[in-house]
Amino acid sequence: MTDLRSLVAGVGNSFGAEEGFGPAAVQELRRTPLPAGVTACDFSNRSRDLGFTIAQGWEAVVFLAASVQGAAPGTLSVFELDPFGILAGGPTS
Repeated sequence: MTDLRSLVAGVGNSFGAEEGFGPAAVQELRRTPLPAGVTACDFSNRSRDLGFTIAQGWEAVVFLAASVQGAAPGTLSVFELDPFGILAGGPTS
């Protein structure tokens, strides 16, 4: 079994309170060994660097960021993006 090339991207303003969640979470992740194929990066508010990094062809990308969703503070929300239906068996080209 091959390991997925996966990027964990911490996004947010590291100088802000809750906005710094993504960068802080990546710092915590880096304290322990990550599984083979997983890279954790703190992009803070450097969207240009994030865009170039994503373009390197990762098989999975996980964004860690704070956002307003109308739920109680501390609620974890998961959004799965599959705009072309690839994960659902849709077109691959």
